[in-house]
Amino acid sequence: MRFCLERQRESDPKYFLSLRGSEEAWHLDACHEMAERLGGFIAEPANRDYAGRFNQTLHREVLDADLSLDAYIGAYVALREQLEVALLEAARAATSEPVMAQALDFILRDKRRHAQFGWLYLAERRAQLDGAAVAARASQMLERFYASGLMVPGLNPAIAGDVAEAIETAAAAGLGTAFLKDQRKALQRTLEDARGRFAALSIDGAGLALPG
Repeated sequence: MRFCLERQRESDPKYFLSLRGSEEAWHLDACHEMAERLGGFIAEPANRDYAGRFNQTLHREVLDADLSLDAYIGAYVALREQLEVALLEAARAATSEPVMAQALDFILRDKRRHAQFGWLYLAERRAQLDGAAVAARASQMLERFYASGLMVPGLNPAIAGDVAEAIETAAAAGLGTAFLKDQRKALQRTLEDARGRFAALSIDGAGLALPG
């Protein structure tokens, strides 16, 4: 919506972001169907404090004109999607169940394109970027989605230990996820790559780090 309303904004991103939303919905449908076939979809974690962390307000925040749209794309599209690609690649490498492997292949195809869009957008907007704002939002994203245990429950076992244990069990069975140690390795490699990408855009990403 902001790409439509703000003056002199590029037209391509609004079309891409509309398609991205549709593809994310397809990913959720696929994961929901697989969960149903593996014993039933569980609507929310047993720990209410952990469940509450899923109530993010990103769509409302991005409509706030006082917040940088470029910083949002840098943090929640370029960096976040690239980290998700890393997690999915680790999961794909550990998955032996063929139908689930095929689903991961399709999701990865989309996610790689989403991340690529984010980095291409930042490169196109380089002259207008507020590097400090991008770095601050990226750091906030890591806190909200990784330190909280949302994306990788094992990074916050105190609040998401039961989910983390379930993921380890699924990884051992080759069912669509990777062990925590492999997730950590994939994320660290990708975050190092992202710091380099930010540096090439004159954005100081040296302070970006995963919890623990």
